Amino acid sequence: MTSLKNNLLIAMPNIHDATFDRTVTLVCMNDEKGSFGITINRPIDIPFADVFEQLKLSSDNKELNEKMTLLGGPVESGQGYVLHDGGTRWQNTLAITDNLSVTSSRDILEDIVLDNGPENFLIALGCANWAPQQLENELMSNTWLTAPVDTSILFELPYQQRWEASAKSIGVDLNRISYQVGNA
Repeated sequence: MTSLKNNLLIAMPNIHDATFDRTVTLVCMNDEKGSFGITINRPIDIPFADVFEQLKLSSDNKELNEKMTLLGGPVESGQGYVLHDGGTRWQNTLAITDNLSVTSSRDILEDIVLDNGPENFLIALGCANWAPQQLENELMSNTWLTAPVDTSILFELPYQQRWEASAKSIGVDLNRISYQVGNA
């Protein structure tokens, strides 16, 4: 089995699940036990300042405080995840690549408010999980496109542009895809 880890899942236009409609999800883990990912283009109306306040942290950085938290997926909606570049120096960090990780421990947020955190990061609440072979079956059913990770899409592009840009990174114009699916 080829791992889908470190790939973007781009929701096909015909997806019948409002949770994943027009989403881009980074696959953080994919093995015989299942898959885990973080959606990177669904901002929710929770500024970072609110997340920090909930954890009794504070930052004087207005730009940081005003950034929006993402809905990382429908599972564990109360759990926070920080998708970031850099190494794995925090407590609960899962390395996706040598320079891309996801951390679910408070210590990374403590470093972020002190300006000692990673250079690039996203904060998400919740994640996406798939049972063993579920994601692979969804791919065979034309639910998703896959694309290699482009860190500029992850950390620089405005959220509303990430779906189309992810598809364009592999030469696909989502506006030209048929809503009918099939396999040859």
